[in-house]
Amino acid sequence: MRFVVLRHSGWGLTHYDILLEPQEAAPSLISFHAGAWPIRTCQPLQRVQDHRREYLTLEGPISGGRGQVRRVAAGECLAHPGPQGEPEAFTLKDSAGAHAVRIERTSDGWMAIPISEV
Repeated sequence: MRFVVLRHSGWGLTHYDILLEPQEAAPSLISFHAGAWPIRTCQPLQRVQDHRREYLTLEGPISGGRGQVRRVAAGECLAHPGPQGEPEAFTLKDSAGAHAVRIERTSDGWMAIPISEV
């Protein structure tokens, strides 16, 4: 699986879209909003509406006057399924090999946790 992080500006507060490819045939990307990137300390994530697959490669203006996006990270993503088969966590490693993050479902929502060992 792949992931991409897009810096989304010009529409509301600037934020980062973390987009995860659930599987090659899936029509949409699992999507989160983060307040910062890279993840340096634990931070809550907001689960948002899934994005179209085109966002894996999209950069620039977004239609409808919804600002613009710029890629700030990309790499591989590994899903960790829970007891019901749905992903309960994801491990993200950027393609430069310099940054890794674990995204986990908690009782309060989703949390991004930096991984010190890449």
